[in-house]
Order: sequence, then structure tokens, then C-alpha cells
Amino acid sequence: MTALVTDIDRFHGDLPEGSSVLLDTNVLIYHLEGLAPYVELTRSLLERLAEAELESVVSALSVAELLAGPCREGDDTKVKVARNFVQTLPNTSIATVDLEDADQAARLRSHGLRMPDAIILATAIVRGVDAVVTNDPHLKLNIEQAPIVLLLDDYCRRGVSGTT
Repeated sequence: MTALVTDIDRFHGDLPEGSSVLLDTNVLIYHLEGLAPYVELTRSLLERLAEAELESVVSALSVAELLAGPCREGDDTKVKVARNFVQTLPNTSIATVDLEDADQAARLRSHGLRMPDAIILATAIVRGVDAVVTNDPHLKLNIEQAPIVLLLDDYCRRGVSGTT
């Protein structure tokens, strides 16, 4: 039987120890929802954060996007769980949007990004992270100052269930 399996070793190889990463909203959602096969990758990423092998940044915009679903559902418990999850991510800072981010996001809009995506990528550029971990291919732009963009889908393949 074939299923989607993850290539965690390659994922780790693309994020060497000491790297700084921006976690996009979908990474946070996949982890909280336990969405297979991505949760294997997000779990390994969070373990590396906990071991201080990596540092991460989360945009305040991503926090708002993460909380929007539970708020829309009126599920206060899920709101609290999501907020606590973000607040307790080890070796992670929450980046507010400032004037420099706004300026960079405006420039990124000229590359066709929607404003939320432009703000996320601007946050990564302004903070000088090494990589953006996402599953949004729109964030892969061919611009000089952009960090590498790692798509979770690139680390998933069809294979025999139970193998990595």
C-alpha cells in the first residue's frame, strides 16, 4: 500500500544547525491539527527548536491568521490552545509589523504577492532569516534578498506506508 511519506533527513539537511527560520501560518496550522504527512515534519522542526538547534520567527500576522479559524468557529478553547502554542514555541520570537516590514511588503507586492504573503516574506527578509518554512509556493520568488523557501510538499513523496 502506498501513502505519502516524509523525507525528514533531507528536510533536516536543508536546515543546518544554527539556522534561523520563519514559520509560515500553514506550518503552525498543520502542526496543531496533526495533519499528515506534514505533522511529522513540523514535529521534527519543533523538536529542533526545543533543542536550540534552530531559532524561529513567527509574524504577528501568522498569529492572527492562526487564531482566525477558532475565533470564526466561536471556539474559545481552540483559541486558547492556539495562542498558548505560539506563545510557548521554544527559541521563537513573534515579529510585529513595523515600518520597515511595511516598506518591504509594498515592494514585494510588485512581484504579484497578495499583501498577507508579502508581509510574511517581508518579515523574513527584514529579520534576515536563513529560510522560510511554508507550504505556499507563492512565497518562492526569484529575488536577491529573499531567504530560501522550503515547501513542506517537497519533502513528501509516495512510498510504502511506515517508511521515511
